[in-house]
Amino acid sequence: MRTKNAGSVFEQRNALARLRAHLRDEVRTKNAGSVFEQRNALARLRAHLRDEVRTKNAGSVFEQRNALARLRAHLRDEVRNRPR
Repeated sequence: MRTKNAGSVFEQRNALARLRAHLRDEVRTKNAGSVFEQRNALARLRAHLRDEVRTKNAGSVFEQRNALARLRAHLRDEVRNRPR
């Protein structure tokens, strides 16, 4: 996968952008009906992202935590704004 072992901050930013785009498409194709199903889908995506971010050589645990927080907020907004 292209997102693993991104060396520079610029490469990491681009890798995260690709991952966000991929996840946005995944969330749109899932057609989760209820809020409960959407919450469960987001939990699965967060777990997947946590594993992905850990493999990326992010500079510190602090940076990884911040990157995950940004991705969680982004995904939460994606699900809320998804056309029904």
